[in-house]
Amino acid sequence: VVLALTGQLKRWDAVLFSGLAKSDRIIAEGCSARLFHVLPTDSMDVAAFKPWLQKRPETKIGIIAADFAWGQSASASFAAIAKDANRDVVARILTPLGNKDFGPYIQQLMSSGAQIVLTALSGQDGINFVNQAASYGLSSGHVMAGVALLQQPTIDATGVNMAGYFGELDYTWQISTPENVAFVAKWKEKFGRPPSRNEAQGYIALRLILLGA
Repeated sequence: VVLALTGQLKRWDAVLFSGLAKSDRIIAEGCSARLFHVLPTDSMDVAAFKPWLQKRPETKIGIIAADFAWGQSASASFAAIAKDANRDVVARILTPLGNKDFGPYIQQLMSSGAQIVLTALSGQDGINFVNQAASYGLSSGHVMAGVALLQQPTIDATGVNMAGYFGELDYTWQISTPENVAFVAKWKEKFGRPPSRNEAQGYIALRLILLGA
């Protein structure tokens, strides 16, 4: 959506502040002086996995990602770090956004010989995958890791099924800076729970707008 909107900004004489866009394309062919994004891009997120992967003894990698700009970009970044680490990508799967049945894709991963499964699935897709991966026995027999997966709503919805997963984390409500403590307190007061990663990132984008006004 952000990439599509960016192409219209000059015609509209507008600027766009994005709190969720992460595709590498927004700093490449989609780069615009009228677009401001507050998040690290996909390749930056995935770069956190590179030293971890280099230390792992497993050599065969399976990648599963949602089939839209973010998932495609993250999948490509996973494949790149796997190549740099001299690992073999034996499966690279893109799944429809909003997919409910991951069974066929899980079976592909299991039959591929992958030893590590890297995921770029968030929200309900991530929840569905984690729960179904547990029911099929994928997560108990493989090293599981995911970008943008370790979010509190996903953890709450998957429970023990996510035990043992690896992932990067660029925000947690437990950060003890005065600004975050105040933000979390106000959020809890209004919603009765701490903010998720995506909610905090949306707040940061709004703050950027207000500070620049």
